[in-house]
Amino acid sequence: MDIKKRNVIIILISFVVLFVSIYYIALVRTKSSKADSSKRQVNSLEDGNGSVTVGSNKDGVLSKEGKLVFKLQYTKGGDFVKVREENVKDSLELEGKDRKQIENMYKEEGYEVEKFTSAQVTLLKKIDKYMPNKYVLGIKGDKIAIYRTDENGNMYIEDEQKDITDIKINRLKEQDIEMLTKGNKYFQCDTREEVESRLGDYE
Repeated sequence: MDIKKRNVIIILISFVVLFVSIYYIALVRTKSSKADSSKRQVNSLEDGNGSVTVGSNKDGVLSKEGKLVFKLQYTKGGDFVKVREENVKDSLELEGKDRKQIENMYKEEGYEVEKFTSAQVTLLKKIDKYMPNKYVLGIKGDKIAIYRTDENGNMYIEDEQKDITDIKINRLKEQDIEMLTKGNKYFQCDTREEVESRLGDYE
């Protein structure tokens, strides 16, 4: 085989390799763009002149079949309580609202959006209290005291003669004083007997 024929064969092989490479790259890019477009949800918004379509995330707005769940967190004990639910279909102003709009609607009530999907929005309000109707240990002056919480979680002492103990806080570790001041699940009890048993840790 002479040099001329060999050069022609090399050139032909190079063209074939180049064509196959370009075809493969184009094929990969086409598949990738199709996958990306299939991930996007397209919602149809009706206006007076007909239908207008816009691309949006499926969880970007609250759907007609969605609901709002309202929760309270009593931060002193760390407890969560479900307060109520609202169905979007019962309140037309909720449908189609996004996370920020929902949060603004309930901001004055002290709620923040904890979780947002098109099907359900969870709103959380944090309250720096213990749970209602509990017995808790706290500090009164320079002593440990047994408190009761009312139906709103406000702490009060039922009987000052009995519920303010002789245990002075200057005998306690700094960590215990901080926990008694800020609150802790350990100090929240269902019964007087239970909370009195907690006092045994400090006597």
